[in-house]
Amino acid sequence: MTIGTAYGFVHYEGRKDILKNQIPSLKIASNSPIDLEILLIELEKIKIEEDINLEEVLEKARSSDFNFVLKANYQNTSNEETASELSKILMQANQSFLNQENEFWGVVVYKTQQGNYIRF
Repeated sequence: MTIGTAYGFVHYEGRKDILKNQIPSLKIASNSPIDLEILLIELEKIKIEEDINLEEVLEKARSSDFNFVLKANYQNTSNEETASELSKILMQANQSFLNQENEFWGVVVYKTQQGNYIRF
């Protein structure tokens, strides 16, 4: 069984609990699959699974204005398909937070079969 994985690096000026509580609604609004798992992690607290290419991506994210990571896992799909689903959620979040005072934006990356991470 394969598990697709993608990472959404997010800049959000609001509180973590507000963003975390919005994830189920964002999944519904973006018509995401029920079994798409989303984990919200503070960028500074993310653990690396001995992946040097991911560490490079994380270093770039840390030097940018990102403060959260949405890690998505989706069984029986590719990393690219998982990135597509996560991208829909980030677009929905952008729309949902558009008229609020807390700025939100993000970018999705996934690992290719060659082992490189690319932006979706």
